[in-house]
Amino acid sequence: MKKSLILPSICIFAGIALTVISFIVLPNNVVTQFSIGGGGVTTTPKILAVAISAVIAIGGGFLAVSNVDDSSKCRRSMLVSVIGIAVFVVMLIINR
Repeated sequence: MKKSLILPSICIFAGIALTVISFIVLPNNVVTQFSIGGGGVTTTPKILAVAISAVIAIGGGFLAVSNVDDSSKCRRSMLVSVIGIAVFVVMLIINR
């Protein structure tokens, strides 16, 4: 495996792992927006919230793999994947 494919591959596997963990751990209605005070404002069905985050995290990783020859596109795709992983982490923290 090329050295430049290691980080995108890690993001893909992290996205897959967080998808499975989120589907198991999260309640049926997931808080997707919250107020400054920490209270939930808007809820979304679990399947939709997990699917959107998974597409962002895993899709960004696959885009990074496909753009590995162009470093600027690869970095942007990796940023998309990292944002998707961050969304998963925030979703898990807020809905614990």
